[in-house]
Amino acid sequence: MENRLKQLRKQNGISLKKLSQKLNDLYGVTISDSQLSYYENGKRSPRDESIWKYIATFFDVPVGYLLGYQDDIDLIMNGTNEEQKVFDSRSSPYLQKNLNFLKDIEEVKKIKTDTLVAIEFVENIFSRLSQYGRVKPGSYASEMNHISFALLDFLSDLERVENSLQE
Repeated sequence: MENRLKQLRKQNGISLKKLSQKLNDLYGVTISDSQLSYYENGKRSPRDESIWKYIATFFDVPVGYLLGYQDDIDLIMNGTNEEQKVFDSRSSPYLQKNLNFLKDIEEVKKIKTDTLVAIEFVENIFSRLSQYGRVKPGSYASEMNHISFALLDFLSDLERVENSLQE
């Protein structure tokens, strides 16, 4: 499945040049509009796969959705039947895990803290492994990066649960 960068960009009415500027202004990420064009057309992928994280954050979607691993953004972003849904980007997009069992805001905060620690840990491993050469699909460095994306998606869903419990 190809990524959804072009679709998201067009839906939000933003040009490649403007997206390039916004990514730089907001996150300090320098990507030319021509590079973004290569990414959205599937001709190239970022050398640093964390670029996807910044783009997903900009469009307020999970990385798995941006990369085409997850199908239904409405289910991901809004939940169904008032349940929070999380889709595992490494398996079928229809395999859902819900977080509706989390009712204690203090427990959610503890899980969030643990998740942030895990993200930092995994990103450190990825960074160290990627120092030794290009990150190739199927390599441990690539797998660490996928784990990082999954943790970021999980963190995003935990934040939604936390916000709903604070209301």
